[in-house]
Amino acid sequence: MKTIKILILVLFASLSSYAQDPDPILFDTEWFLLELTVDGEMISIPDNGQIDDVTLNFNEDGIYIIPCNSYNCETADFSDTSFTIISSVIFDDDCFLPDTILFEGIYIYEFFLLST
Repeated sequence: MKTIKILILVLFASLSSYAQDPDPILFDTEWFLLELTVDGEMISIPDNGQIDDVTLNFNEDGIYIIPCNSYNCETADFSDTSFTIISSVIFDDDCFLPDTILFEGIYIYEFFLLST
């Protein structure tokens, strides 16, 4: 009987070690957008001098997105497969070229579904 109790205890301890927060590599990496497809349509990243790299960084409080302007988004319900954006702040970096505005609008407001 004692052996069964120890075995059950070891089983529960090993199961609880698999219940983790999202993968740490998600938070320790600066992510770069290479390709954007929305509703089956490939959207090109403008090569116009205003957008160098489209980056995305995750932290414990949310995500930080930089296509041209910077977007700081507070997230909730963060899991291994999804998250919910509950608020966002836009830092205007004077992005004014038509290609940039069009791309950023699709990326931020259609892909991430942020509202203004």
